[in-house]
Amino acid sequence: IQEFHAEWLAMVVDLIREAQERGDIPVDADPEQITFEIDSLMLGANAAFLLFADREALERARRAVRDRLEVRRP
Repeated sequence: IQEFHAEWLAMVVDLIREAQERGDIPVDADPEQITFEIDSLMLGANAAFLLFADREALERARRAVRDRLEVRRP
C-alpha cells in the first residue's frame, strides 16, 4: 500500500509540473505542497465516507481540489 501511494503521489507531482510547463499553474507554485494538499483532502473525504457514510464529503473534497487548483491559475 505504501509503495502504491508513493507512486500515486509522484504521479500527481509530475502532472502538476506538466501543468506548470503548459502555463496552467504558476511556475513558482510548489508541486509537492499542492500534491500534499490534494492528498490530504482526498484522505479526509475517504475517512468521512468510510467512518460516517458521508457521501457529501466526497463532493466537498472534489470542490476543494478544484478550488485549490483554480487559485493557482495565472
